Amino acid sequence: MFVDEDLIQRNQDTINFFNADAMFEELSNFVDKYGYKYIFNRDFATEEECIINYCVRSHAVKLAMDACEHYSKAILIKNGYQWDDMKNVGHNLLRAYELFIDDDKDIIKNTVFFKDSPLIDYSAYKSNSTVKLLISDDLRTPKSESVSFEERLSSLSSERILPNIKSRYPGQTLVDYDEKFIIAYATILHELCYKYKTIREFYGDEIAL
Repeated sequence: MFVDEDLIQRNQDTINFFNADAMFEELSNFVDKYGYKYIFNRDFATEEECIINYCVRSHAVKLAMDACEHYSKAILIKNGYQWDDMKNVGHNLLRAYELFIDDDKDIIKNTVFFKDSPLIDYSAYKSNSTVKLLISDDLRTPKSESVSFEERLSSLSSERILPNIKSRYPGQTLVDYDEKFIIAYATILHELCYKYKTIREFYGDEIAL
């Protein structure tokens, strides 16, 4: 058997989620290498230390935003959107989020802000139960009554040149975004996608279907 257009079309979900997972794995490895404490620190004693951290932080933003974009589009394709629709979404994470179903929006918003979300129960997804997701306390931020989730995501989606493009060239223009928020969002989308993956994608190819 060889890969052709028909085979690709029949396996869109597997391809899209694999691609997004590969990007998230790259982000996870990068974060493991430097650690949240270092990435989220912006106060250093020397110019060299400050610049090296800036490079690390900018790259973390790039990796996280790329993962967010691909997870978002994988979810939207799974929910019936076409690739032509994705052209209108572009790199804009807020525009993609606005197309999510309401249940997913609620899960995302609750997880970002609440420190008491229970551990994700993957088995519950198979019965279509709604659960909250668990992310590291290092990524959690207090719920804000004055700034909504949409407003925070808008700050990463409303510029003429979007942050996921800017962060590819940190020497050309200042990359100064909320790296904790966007890494948290990538982590949440990674977990949320277990809701949409097929049995083979969930358990791996080693199981018999």
